[in-house]
Order: sequence, then C-alpha cells, then structure tokens
Amino acid sequence: MAISINRYVDVTSGVGGAAQVAGRELMGRIFTGAAEITDGELLTFTSASAVGDKFGTDSEEYKRAVFYFGFITKQISSPKTLGFYGVDSTDAASIVASFAASVDSNNNFGSFCYTDDLIDAIALANIVEIAAANKAYNNMFQFCTAFTSTTITAACTALADYAGTSVTLSIADNDFYPEMQPMCILAGTNFDAAGAAQNYMFTDSVIPATVFDDTTADAMDAINANYMGKTQTGGKGIKFYQRGYLMGLATDARDMGVYANEQWFKDSVSTALMNMLLAAVSVEANASGVATVVAAINPSIELAKINGTISQGKALTATQQVFITSISGDERAHFQVANQGYWLGAIIVSEVAESGATEYTIKYTLIYSKNDSIRKVEGSQILI
Repeated sequence: MAISINRYVDVTSGVGGAAQVAGRELMGRIFTGAAEITDGELLTFTSASAVGDKFGTDSEEYKRAVFYFGFITKQISSPKTLGFYGVDSTDAASIVASFAASVDSNNNFGSFCYTDDLIDAIALANIVEIAAANKAYNNMFQFCTAFTSTTITAACTALADYAGTSVTLSIADNDFYPEMQPMCILAGTNFDAAGAAQNYMFTDSVIPATVFDDTTADAMDAINANYMGKTQTGGKGIKFYQRGYLMGLATDARDMGVYANEQWFKDSVSTALMNMLLAAVSVEANASGVATVVAAINPSIELAKINGTISQGKALTATQQVFITSISGDERAHFQVANQGYWLGAIIVSEVAESGATEYTIKYTLIYSKNDSIRKVEGSQILI
C-alpha cells in the first residue's frame, strides 16, 4: 500500500468546450389522428417500411412516407427522418393546438402538414389559426397545405398574410400528396455541402401534373398557389413544381428556398451561441465579450457562403442601400453586403431586470444578401 498521490496532486479530468446543444434536423412532421398513435405522442421513423409496420401499408401515413423517403433532390440526397405526432381527431380545438403543443415538446423539425382526416375535421378558420401560430415562430417552420380547385382561391385569400405557409393545388388521387414536395426538398437538403441552397421550382417528382394550360397557371400564380405544372418542348412533356412561393407580407421571406436557408442559418447561429455560453467560463460585457460572440457566429457565416445561403457579389438597389445604412449605422455597410455578402455588428446594452438587478446583453445585427432564384430566362437573338 502507498499514500494516495491525490493528497499532494489532485487532477480532475474532463472534456472542455464540447458541444452540448445540437442543431435542429429540418425533417418533416405529419400530424395524424390514427388510432396507432396516442394524442400528444411523437414517433420518428427512418424508413417507409417502419411506418408501414406501425400504421399499416394501406394507411395514408404509409403512403405519405413512401413519397417522402423516396424523394430525391437535385443534390442526389433524400430525407432521412420523418416524424408523426398524434392528435385527437374528434376535437377541432385539439387539432388547432397540436402544432404549438408539439413544438413545446420537441422542435426538431422544419416543416409540417396534417393528414386528410384532420384537415377535413376543421374549418378554414382553424387552418388560419394554425398558420398564425406558425408565423409567430418567426421563420422556424414551413406549414404545408393543399386545397382543391374549388376551395383554393378562398384558402389563398384567407392565408395570404401568414408567412411560412404554402398552399398547393391538391390532386384527386389520394395516393399523391403535392403539399409534401417542399417538405421533401427541405428535409433532403444537406446544408453542410457546397451549393446546397435550392430553387424549389423546376423540381419534378412522381406527383402527376395538375395544371396544363396558361390560363389555369395564370390563375394559380395570381393567388400565390403552388402546383405541379406541365409544359412541353419537342413533343416531350416536362412537369415540375411551381412556383415555389410561400404566403406572407412584402417584408417576409416568400421564396421557399430563401425561407429554408434562413431556417437553417438562424438555427446554426443560435446553436453556436448557446454552445458558446455553455462552454465559456464567462462572456464579459466588454470588447472581449463582443469579439467572443462574433467569433462564435463566424463559422456559420462562412458555411452560409459555401452552401449558398449568403449571396456574394449581388447588386443592391438604392432602396436596399439606404435601408442597410439605416439599420447598421454604417455608411459603408452596403458595400460590404454587396461584395462579401454580409455585414455583422454587435453592441453591449444594459437593462434593469424585474428583480432590480442590472443585466448586460450583447445584441448583434447580421445583414446578409439572400440567395434569390431565377424563375425565367428571357433572351434576344438578333441576326444580322
């Protein structure tokens, strides 16, 4: 026996700076009233076959899962995980409250929809309530809905101001779920890859076309409805999802791709900052603390430039330049946004809490040039 060395030298081992907060996986979530899942229960699956084992292969849940997991993005990637959340289908109030309840319990998803039986059990006013609840989460989730040709105009009118909601023209055949195409693209996007940012238009799938002529397409475009449209050239039909827009006001992200990019970017920055706060002994309320916050945000910015969330070298309008100057307080900020794609600033502010104690907050402002998608090419071919 010997005297323990810990009497003289006592060393404690541990891993410092380990990430404790995981980023959200922008998977799809389907709300269902199926008997196989209890009210308020969340189940996640990594394959359609597993969904079939749970709900049955004749179920709507399985058919939706087959489309979801079978979808292949232009990056040649597919969704990896799908969630189902149980809802009491006999109670309209429960259906409306289910979205917020599910977020409170687990916010690890990026888009959501409801099965046909749940949508059929509530009125358009209830759907508007869900859209309003989604908008309040400020660019965290996409609410994907579908309506028939006879109800879609009223739906688009009622949902027009609610950011983050997509309305898609439905298909009579219940084996196809066109409202889920944006969910599949979002869940299948690998934001760690170069050029990940996607244009949700011009993407085909197994979903049949619903719009075949300019008149109907113009009518759908006018009310901001999405649809599977078919064109042709050289006698060959070409169909794809169009036009890839969300509802919302002029100040909201209306392009599905831009909205999706911000979903990822906001979560990436939030996760990095939370991990910084948990890992740091103290973030000081001085220039050093500001530098610490900026350093935590920078890796997300660099990845955003790589994956296409941030667009570099984009021309800014005079109005945008004035707005950037106003928000940043920096007369040269718009040059940086145009050339480098972003401007980042941070300041320290003090506030008196309800307890009477003075608390310090570092507030950052990140202005970045979003990656807009081209939806049409026009040309002039002049022969001399």
